[in-house]
Amino acid sequence: MKQKPIELWYGKKEPITQIEILKSIAINGYQSKTILTNNLHSKITTIDTIVGKMNDYNHGLIQIHRKEQQENKKAFHIMFSLTEKGIKILVENKFQDSDKPYLEPKELVIFLNNFKRDYIDKFKEVKEIKTELISGWTPPKLNEKNILDMYIDSNPQYKIALGNELSKYNSKLGGLVNKIKEAKAKLEMLENELPSMIHESIENSKK
Repeated sequence: MKQKPIELWYGKKEPITQIEILKSIAINGYQSKTILTNNLHSKITTIDTIVGKMNDYNHGLIQIHRKEQQENKKAFHIMFSLTEKGIKILVENKFQDSDKPYLEPKELVIFLNNFKRDYIDKFKEVKEIKTELISGWTPPKLNEKNILDMYIDSNPQYKIALGNELSKYNSKLGGLVNKIKEAKAKLEMLENELPSMIHESIENSKK
């Protein structure tokens, strides 16, 4: 059954490039204008204009997160993150032509992982080490559950598909955790055996 359309957040023409920018930051993490230009195969002048519009007070879809020095260069990248408004628009809306959500279930799972890493865990780290955030940067007042609920409310037909993608992700994550545990156990075993190995080596050298 076709869902009730959400009130449009734009005028008559769908802002495809703005949507692509929101998706790119969600899926790939913080992005600069240069990185966005490369990822979206666009022109720097186009991205520069649109990012400026999305970052202004009236739109407020993205915001400056930090400055990052380019490798082997004196210049800096200005890295952008999503705002709470930008996240809600990305998660709750659909494309006009296809009526498909801006984020497919698989893409949403990637974003949820990135969101925890970039917007929750890193913000906690910053607070713990008392590092000053770039002036004016505001973390979204959302968590992974809020985002998941918004997506399902807007796209109930994807609930099963989303559940499958989350299961796949958790399975991969579980496998990674097991590998880390195995590596840690081997390291501990090596540390325990090291003194005797050194002693044995010294005794052999005396012979």
